[in-house]
Amino acid sequence: MKKIKYLVWLIPVSIMMACSSMAVDNAIETALPSDFNVTDYALINPDVVSFQVETKIKESNQKLKDKGAYSAADSIADLSAFLTDTSVIKELFDLLGYKTNDEAWDLFISQADSIKDTIKVDIYKDFFTPYNSLNKKPNDDLNIVKEELKNVDYSLVSLHYSMFGELNGRAYRYCTKDDKKTVKQNLNQAKVNAKDIPDFRPNRYCQDKNSKINYLIK
Repeated sequence: MKKIKYLVWLIPVSIMMACSSMAVDNAIETALPSDFNVTDYALINPDVVSFQVETKIKESNQKLKDKGAYSAADSIADLSAFLTDTSVIKELFDLLGYKTNDEAWDLFISQADSIKDTIKVDIYKDFFTPYNSLNKKPNDDLNIVKEELKNVDYSLVSLHYSMFGELNGRAYRYCTKDDKKTVKQNLNQAKVNAKDIPDFRPNRYCQDKNSKINYLIK
């Protein structure tokens, strides 16, 4: 499912964030495709952007905990109020870029419920918890996310593609009418590298803006 598959991408995103102190601007210019569009890449791959937001919130929460200003019980109560405020959670889902169509929310919830029932993993809780700011009301949590999204470092978004996105076969721009000929196939178009990771290079991909299907760029 498109909404849940984003979750498995957070590991490479977290590694990329650890490199945020690097002087990357000049290095990535030569590593990116000539038609690379960072705005498209961010819209197609919202987890790359949202992880930056998660990191800022995590740092703020940790400072509060380090001061001893917030107990474990307080944290549980705070998170519960956040996760049960459906209107805030739905708006957050849209704000982060995961609402690709009118059915996206219902599909996310149904799949999350199914996963929780079958393998006992609470996708809903795991997905939204990182956006909960301690000692804040749910609406305040939402406003914090909105503010952090205004401060996204797009050099890191570009760096993610050059370090991980191309290898992972992520689409980096929207397709033109000439691109939509060969649909991306996860197994047939990748080779497995020495670390048992599927490697799609040198293939590059675009995404159809309407269907959200990824295509091989010729």
